[in-house]
Amino acid sequence: MIEKLNKFFLFSLLFVSVVSFICLEVLSLPESGLFYFRGLFIFWAVIYLGYRFSKQGRISVPSFVIVLFFYVIYRFIWTFFNGAFAQYGIITLFHLKALQFLLVALIVMNTDFGEEYIGYTVKIFKITCIIAVTVSIVQVFVPGFLVPEGAGSFHRIGTIYTERRPSFFVYEEGNSIGLTFLPLFSLLLSYQILKRHSVLLYVCLAGIVAVLSNARYIMIGYFLVLGQLFFYRGRNLFKRTFYLFATIVVLIGILEIIGYDFGSFYKERLFKEGSITETTRYVALLAFLEYFPDNPVFGEGIRLTREHIPMLRDMILGFSSYEIHVGYLSHLVSYGIVGSFLFFSGLYLMVKHLAINAKQTGFYGSLFGFLVYIWSQFTFVQFSLFYYGIIYCFIFDRYYSSQVHSPAEQG
Repeated sequence: MIEKLNKFFLFSLLFVSVVSFICLEVLSLPESGLFYFRGLFIFWAVIYLGYRFSKQGRISVPSFVIVLFFYVIYRFIWTFFNGAFAQYGIITLFHLKALQFLLVALIVMNTDFGEEYIGYTVKIFKITCIIAVTVSIVQVFVPGFLVPEGAGSFHRIGTIYTERRPSFFVYEEGNSIGLTFLPLFSLLLSYQILKRHSVLLYVCLAGIVAVLSNARYIMIGYFLVLGQLFFYRGRNLFKRTFYLFATIVVLIGILEIIGYDFGSFYKERLFKEGSITETTRYVALLAFLEYFPDNPVFGEGIRLTREHIPMLRDMILGFSSYEIHVGYLSHLVSYGIVGSFLFFSGLYLMVKHLAINAKQTGFYGSLFGFLVYIWSQFTFVQFSLFYYGIIYCFIFDRYYSSQVHSPAEQG
């Protein structure tokens, strides 16, 4: 009973956008479904891991979970110094996303997934791709379609090349189209390849969603995911290169039908700044050099927002953004060398874990899906790993590594 309920909770993550839509649009609740899912897994982890320990006498604890545990302690200590605990009390735990991801990772690493579960999951992935591209295309002609109130930049009116289109993933969280959809696409791509099924349809669908998002990190992340094509055996280099070229040609044709002019797209979106010194990433470096020396060891304890960055931006470029737009630099300023060493070490160990298992199992979807997160932190700030796309990278890794005799360290 406990095992079935556990898999039900994990499977229900695939519908977090639907649950969020109901919470926000139907029930008018103050938080999206993701908030309630995070709270659920805090309590469920205690029940399930306790059950697993009582049944087997041990639980698997990967090395990256151990490092993240110390990172969570560090972040929790900061809540007493930066005023978060005084303001929110025990509710602070619901906002401590590093803790929630740690607990979900422990649950996943101690769950046995079967072929039936993975099969049903892949079917949901395929349906998700079809819905995602449909909503993205509609958003080209109906800006704001399926975008909740308060979604910030997604309600800004611009040209066809500058409007951000999050598809329906915005109901999970603003960055979910990159940190959930692309990892799901990576898992689906790898699954289809290993099953020797056609991937062209889903490669095109994902490409359309990526380009229509108008987010450059998502477009690059899409091609990063496609890079796994060169890691599978049994396909010659010429065939893989031709496959990618054909995909790009098909994508261009479809996007031109929708209304994209790639000359204008290049000027207005891809290289709109014209110079690196006019980009938010350049200003991020300047902001880092300005504020990091103030508290290099332990950091500020919070992300630099409205109190700091506008002064520097107004002085240099008059920008109105309120963040250091490079996640790694922002984390160093916010949590110092100590906190960043723990967090970056955790990321490194997760990549290492997934890479070792990918080499042993031949399934590269989890590794490349997680690499999208690693890449994304060069372009914006998001310290949370609690995205169901990232969580499912570890679920698929767990499933495929259990199929071989000598998987990477599970405990």
